[in-house]
Amino acid sequence: MKTIRLIVFALIFTNLFSCTKKEDPKPDATNVTVTGIKIVTMPLTDGGSDWDLDGGADPIFTIINSNATLYSHNLYYPDVTSSSFPLVYTIADGYKLPYINQAYGINLYDYDETSANDYIGQVVFNPSSYKSERPASKTFTDGNVQVTINFSWE
Repeated sequence: MKTIRLIVFALIFTNLFSCTKKEDPKPDATNVTVTGIKIVTMPLTDGGSDWDLDGGADPIFTIINSNATLYSHNLYYPDVTSSSFPLVYTIADGYKLPYINQAYGINLYDYDETSANDYIGQVVFNPSSYKSERPASKTFTDGNVQVTINFSWE
């Protein structure tokens, strides 16, 4: 009988002290801000030709939705080569996306001073797909374009 009491006591003791309180999960984010991007890779030629008469591309980027260009970054890297990657762009105060449940694009262009910028490529992302996990960054690939986007979540 003494052995049974010891076993019961041991089981109760173990259960009492082995329980840990689970933390409440964070609620889904309702706002997201893009704090920067990193171009990991992109085409170095435009269908086999140089992007510019004097050499490589001078990449810039925009953030778009289905209706408009929402943000244009003013920094470009001149004459990019394969050894230039990754290209890191910081958005000083971040760009808060207007809606978390909407698709957005990061469009890459070759900056041209005297003519229209040449379209390089795009990656598309929808923050609602990962608002529960709230990643600090996420990498997206479309064809020859790979971009990592840095986020801040609220």
